[in-house]
Amino acid sequence: MIGRYIITDHAVERYESRTNKSKQNTKHRMLRDLHATRNKKIVTIGNTTFMFYTQPSTNVREFIMEKKNGKYIVTTIINRNRHDSEIAYQNRLKQKKEFEKNNK
Repeated sequence: MIGRYIITDHAVERYESRTNKSKQNTKHRMLRDLHATRNKKIVTIGNTTFMFYTQPSTNVREFIMEKKNGKYIVTTIINRNRHDSEIAYQNRLKQKKEFEKNNK
């Protein structure tokens, strides 16, 4: 995804708790994950974007972002295993279909 990102303190705390790195290093790692072009599935529902980033390890990170004034605000990050992430991805697709059906 191309754009500007604003990272909330809550998202940094969630990411930091999983990596044990400094705050500046954590923000750098988050931006690297957001700008990665491979291994991503993106679902947009209204002004909320859900990005599933598959890491080289067995985990998948779900970034939840809201778009305001042309910028993405990263509100939270959820770390899941691949199986649970696939279930969450399918649920997001269902939510998107329902949203599109209700807003036609």
